[in-house]
Amino acid sequence: MACQDVHQSSNLPSQTPLSALSPLEELALEPGVSRGCAQYCHGFWKAIGKAILENPKVRKVSFYRFNRSRAAIGGAFSQNLTRLSLELGGHAPFIVFDDADLDAAIQGALVAKLRNMGQTCIAANRFLVQSGIYEAFAERLKQALEPCLLAMVLKKALRSDL
Repeated sequence: MACQDVHQSSNLPSQTPLSALSPLEELALEPGVSRGCAQYCHGFWKAIGKAILENPKVRKVSFYRFNRSRAAIGGAFSQNLTRLSLELGGHAPFIVFDDADLDAAIQGALVAKLRNMGQTCIAANRFLVQSGIYEAFAERLKQALEPCLLAMVLKKALRSDL
């Protein structure tokens, strides 16, 4: 049995028009996803979640939802012990193309990865760098991060002496 993906659009119809959902289902077929494995529901969480929650065939649910909803979702799925994974942040790749301004790309990468000690939902979790600029980008990023690494080593050394 295949894993099914059920995607719910926004609760606000103006944010996700119905005309956007059918093409998404068709687009999923291109890389070889079986028909029916990717489904897009347009409606409110209470109705969609209730149908998923009450279905005995559902063994695990992975959810991407904002923090204000996580307690309600966790409570609902704990009633019948359905396994639940919550993704409360984003999957934020940092993409660098060959024609990028290298100085701006390095500065942007540092901010994207290190803002608030990397503890933001939009912190870059991977770097996708086009091959023509890869070596230069990697070297410059390494140079830019070296002071951060030294600071971490010194901080650890100072703590161990206490």
